[in-house]
Amino acid sequence: MGLGGDLMYTAVVREVKMANSESNVFLFDGEKKGLIEKILEKKYIRNSSPVFNNNPYLSQGWVGGNDIVIDRTDSNNHYVKKELSDRYFWKDQKHIVELICENFGVVPKSIEPDLIFSENEIKENSQKMVLPEEDFITVEPNGKTDYFAQNRLWFFDRWQELINQLSEFTQIIQVGDDNGKSLSNVINLNGNLTFREATWVISQSRLFVSTIGGLMHAARAVETKSVILYAGTEKNKMAGYSDNINMTKYVECSPCGLKVECPYGKECMDFSVEEIYEKVLENIIDARK
Repeated sequence: MGLGGDLMYTAVVREVKMANSESNVFLFDGEKKGLIEKILEKKYIRNSSPVFNNNPYLSQGWVGGNDIVIDRTDSNNHYVKKELSDRYFWKDQKHIVELICENFGVVPKSIEPDLIFSENEIKENSQKMVLPEEDFITVEPNGKTDYFAQNRLWFFDRWQELINQLSEFTQIIQVGDDNGKSLSNVINLNGNLTFREATWVISQSRLFVSTIGGLMHAARAVETKSVILYAGTEKNKMAGYSDNINMTKYVECSPCGLKVECPYGKECMDFSVEEIYEKVLENIIDARK
């Protein structure tokens, strides 16, 4: 899991904490035990992911006897049932947040992730990034390819055609971590922002358009309406959000969990430019109301 996984764990941490208000809740990522920890026979846990900055539910430091530790290295807290050289098999009967919370006897009231900005952070972002005064949308056409090859990504030429049409009536900002290609007819911030800064830009936009990835979870954390082109590598109920507009094509081989290049030309991602354009336009209009 990357930052998207961290964001899903923010929901787990929050729900477990709210159900156990008198206990501190820690998230263990598998760090090696240090000498002082061995001597004291106690565990020290600190999470370095930027996702957890300002998080009021997650504890950091020494673990006490009545505290709760959510262990990310525990297979019971994984959503992978089995892994082969070419694919994953999922525990997809429930959303990941529900699945992990269940291990702690908790039924989550919400699966929404958290990403919390401090007042100083908001001020600095506002000063650093001069955003369009008029409504704009954010897009991320790229994504990680180390887990699922290109299988989760929409075809880049269609992205560009979509942007060309949308740019006639709205401004568009491209965000991302500098992986993949940059679009034309956009304000290109790809690779120029930290993850938190990119999330803040998304929070200021009317709509976010992307495929499965960390920024999909980030957009949900800041409650920005999103159109997500959902690949057939997994069921959207496993890690997606019903508040998003999840564009899905149902094909016989889905969910495939493929880690290698799709042999069927990514039929599950064969969205036309026209159908995505219409869906984006419809939701831009709704977001302006």
